[in-house]
Amino acid sequence: MSLLYVCQGHDGDVNYCEWSPVSPYIATAGGDKVIRIWNGCTGQELPQSPLRGHTYYVNSCVFSPNGDLLASSSSDGSIKLWSTTTWKCIGSLIGHKISVKMCCFSPDGSLIASAGGGGDESLRIWDANAMTCINTFDKHECSVNCCSFASVGWLLASGGSSGEIILSDAFSNRCIKKMFAHDMGVSWLQFALTYTSETIFLLASVGLDDTVKLWNVDLSSKAILKLGLTLQGHSAAVYSCHFSPDFKYLVTGSADKSVIVWSLVDGRVVNKIDAHSRYVTFCCFSPCGKKIASTSNDKTMKIWSLEPKDEAISSGVSEPPTRSNKVKLDDKQDRESKCPKEALEKVFSWLQGIQSEQPDITEYEKTNVTKLSQLLSNLTIRPNADNEDVLASHLRCPITQDIFQDPVVAADGHTYERSAMMSWLMEGKRSSPVTNATLPHTTLIQNHCIKTIINARPKQGLS
Repeated sequence: MSLLYVCQGHDGDVNYCEWSPVSPYIATAGGDKVIRIWNGCTGQELPQSPLRGHTYYVNSCVFSPNGDLLASSSSDGSIKLWSTTTWKCIGSLIGHKISVKMCCFSPDGSLIASAGGGGDESLRIWDANAMTCINTFDKHECSVNCCSFASVGWLLASGGSSGEIILSDAFSNRCIKKMFAHDMGVSWLQFALTYTSETIFLLASVGLDDTVKLWNVDLSSKAILKLGLTLQGHSAAVYSCHFSPDFKYLVTGSADKSVIVWSLVDGRVVNKIDAHSRYVTFCCFSPCGKKIASTSNDKTMKIWSLEPKDEAISSGVSEPPTRSNKVKLDDKQDRESKCPKEALEKVFSWLQGIQSEQPDITEYEKTNVTKLSQLLSNLTIRPNADNEDVLASHLRCPITQDIFQDPVVAADGHTYERSAMMSWLMEGKRSSPVTNATLPHTTLIQNHCIKTIINARPKQGLS
């Protein structure tokens, strides 16, 4: 890793940082009672910054999944919501007795979970639109330090000062599992939002015992929460952890002043740097995975670049291949074996059920279903290499030319790989990658139709 920018402006500890999912901005929370907004591409602070309103330490600041809102939590006992268009406060969530250690949005942005500290000991669930508390948990024995939603939206993990991790149902107030995890307390935890299962999840936690732990959460098993791997490399308390966008790596920050990037494949240390002159309070990957931001009580935020030549930490976003780089299959038999009739018929049967199983899909997604159904209908009658290429084009990102993993629809109506489109927007581009027309907005919407097709397709075809 190489240092890009040192961002100075806070007159106190910098407690937290987060990148916007749809713009180059980074928000930081400070012990000086303010939130500051930075341009992650230049390291410069925005003219609208700082955001003032809290009367005590700001402990965290998080963007909503669509980037429209910023929520900040403070030791003054409140959560404030800010418009990312005007950077003005649009409301406050009041309910915690003393301090709010942190807050987070649910994957769809409809809920906010907040962790109470300083003797509060409660976990609260808020309706982000109505700005009202809809549920309160009191299952922790001491302060709640952190919480995170799983991809299903209702499953919530929280970590407490007593060292326990609790899995709860955000709607029913039901405690699903409680397990001791870290000596001296859980300082942070995060679910990997992989969207691969409704019952199996990956959870990372860090603690004051200097360790990083990876947990397998399986709601269909009796154990439910099982320790998968313990990572040791820090020499002091670990305060934060954050998954890379491709979920292949984990970055952690510690009181030993270092930032470590871990491989989730084998648990090895991929990169370790002495990042700050004092404790590293938080660190996180950028949405495109090419950068890391870290904060410290040395009053700075630093932005680091992951070197392109380091193949171990790739961004997961490929450059669009040139025509000379495209693989050509000249052998007719090999090409036809890529798309057997049985495989196409299996996918076609899935397409027929999509609209009945998912009645809430958008009109744009319904159009995709119709087009792909017609194409697959033709292919099941007479599959050939040319038609297979046409089908594959519907399932490939126009930026990376790779099969979709996490397809999203942009304002131009076209579908892209989420990490690739985020990288495009993070570079300050506001035009369509396909049409070059100006994008009216930067909101990205999950393309459930394409995602279902990709997940359902046989491994033998459409690859």
